[in-house]
Amino acid sequence: MQRAFRVFPYLLAVWLLVHAFAAWALSGSDVAYLVNQRYQKTPAKCFVNSAVQECSGVLMRVPPTVDGDLFALTPAETASGSARVDYVRRDIETSRLGYSAGFILEDRPTAAGNGRPYDLLCGCPPPGSVGGPPCNDCPGQPNTVGIIPWNPATPGNVAAQAIFYDVGNGGQLSTALAYQRTYFNRTRQWLPILRVVFGPQGATVFGYDERDQLDYGYTTVSNLNARYADTRRVCPDGRSAYFCSGVIIRVTGWGQTFKSWNPSPGSVAAQGVPFSYVRADARVDRLYWHANDAGIIMNEFAVPVQRPMVMRCIYAQDAGTSVPDRCARLQSCVAAGVNSVATFRARGLCRFGVDPEAFQLSIDVRPYLSPNYPYPWNEAILALWPQDVPLQIGIEAFFFIDNDMGGAQFVQRDYMTTTGRFMPIVRVNLTAGVGNVFQYDPAWQSFALAGPRALSPVPMDPTDIPQ
Repeated sequence: MQRAFRVFPYLLAVWLLVHAFAAWALSGSDVAYLVNQRYQKTPAKCFVNSAVQECSGVLMRVPPTVDGDLFALTPAETASGSARVDYVRRDIETSRLGYSAGFILEDRPTAAGNGRPYDLLCGCPPPGSVGGPPCNDCPGQPNTVGIIPWNPATPGNVAAQAIFYDVGNGGQLSTALAYQRTYFNRTRQWLPILRVVFGPQGATVFGYDERDQLDYGYTTVSNLNARYADTRRVCPDGRSAYFCSGVIIRVTGWGQTFKSWNPSPGSVAAQGVPFSYVRADARVDRLYWHANDAGIIMNEFAVPVQRPMVMRCIYAQDAGTSVPDRCARLQSCVAAGVNSVATFRARGLCRFGVDPEAFQLSIDVRPYLSPNYPYPWNEAILALWPQDVPLQIGIEAFFFIDNDMGGAQFVQRDYMTTTGRFMPIVRVNLTAGVGNVFQYDPAWQSFALAGPRALSPVPMDPTDIPQ
């Protein structure tokens, strides 16, 4: 027994060393994997003879009040010197916690290795476990653990490993995002968000999705700026440039009576939805934008989605397309004999096809358009897609221009209410230098589904809403 106690400090030191180095490199997926691994472990003790909570199960904390401080303590916890944490493990039947969102604690050795140690005050393994060390149940609270309270004023010192929301019991991603943003504002660190689905007989699962994270917006604008700067004429697989470069963007407006991601009635009547294609060499420096407007940005067409977008035709400038067919507004460039910049300059405006050569020519001719034309952006016509399928089409972001973000924030909240998912809003500045056209800030994001922050902005003038 004495030899075992001599070995234990060595084993613990190795554990701390490994976990301390690993913690610096953990991705959200890594965290989800580790949490699921701990949930599945069911030992009667940890290490030589330590409490089961040291290396197995998941310690989950819900805040004492809905929409309050994630790390708040109750007056009773402060007075007693013991904070209550739920202990969740595959051999403990857990269908829900006291609230549907909260945070997950690191296991104690990992927390110590990260310089955020905490002590267990009470808590026993599940009934039927044998061979473990002596323990004391928390008074009147089975399957819980008591730990020494933390200081809510310094959340960076709390051994939090992730934020969670319980999708099976009304947990809202919006709540988790609010917690994540507050944590970042106070610590300048990102805490990953995990979805938890409680299931019977060890079927509980913790999942991670990078698109559930508030910092995913930085990835989004990085991708957008890279595509904007990418001026290749043909994609590596031989398809037209819009499959892999440039950005497909549309001003949609917003309103209580329609969804900004749906084809508008005017677009349905005209058999096509107008977008613009922006890229460093396309010379598009403004869009059809009105006060309080909003817009949508689509993924490059090579991204696999359930309902891929189809481009039908493109005009080098806004052609004022309308019924009965947006791709019949002008004569086709093939019929007009336009196959080069020179023939375009000689014969005038026409409707370009979307094969690699024709699509690139629609970009090449733009420097020769009339400088006095009031609607100088190009007009790419996409085929209609079904109404009300926002998760099946390739939406990449919503956007605003200048500081006019109220409409985009409304669309962002509407999307979250409709789908339960987060979609970043970005600022677009087409006159900025390459690399800075698309910008993101967590402070711009709006995901409150109730209260003053969920109120609609001043309605748009119906005549300003694009069709």
